[in-house]
Amino acid sequence: MKSIRILGVGSFFGADQIGLLVIKRIKAKILSHPISEIIDVEYYDRPGFHLIELVKDAKEIHLIDAMLSGKDEGFIHRHTDISIFESLDQSFSSHGYGLAEALQLAKSLDSLPEKLVIHGIEISKENVITPRILNACDMLAENIVTELNNLI
Repeated sequence: MKSIRILGVGSFFGADQIGLLVIKRIKAKILSHPISEIIDVEYYDRPGFHLIELVKDAKEIHLIDAMLSGKDEGFIHRHTDISIFESLDQSFSSHGYGLAEALQLAKSLDSLPEKLVIHGIEISKENVITPRILNACDMLAENIVTELNNLI
């Protein structure tokens, strides 16, 4: 396992595919790029608590998921602390169970990496992929690749 991991999470349904869509865009951008030698880029369909295993040995993790927080559709979230989940009355993840709960458990087990960045794109309750969401997927992939390029 490489010390930097980019993990898209979600499902294959509706706008919950954001993790997969962004991961595909990142892979296309870093193909044949030197950065591909130092990072893992993967997608996981609803990993649940398996996420703890995926993050525990990495130095840096970037997680990508669809989010529901009341912001405008297509809003790009970036959080570096899981305390964002603690202040919400409902789960931040669009699937109601998963990312927030797994990260909170990983924290209690002292299994979080040194650096954790949670990226998300706001979706609507209708859970449909719109041009606005696709544009946000492009922008988020570009933002993440740019951030990682600054490491080399």
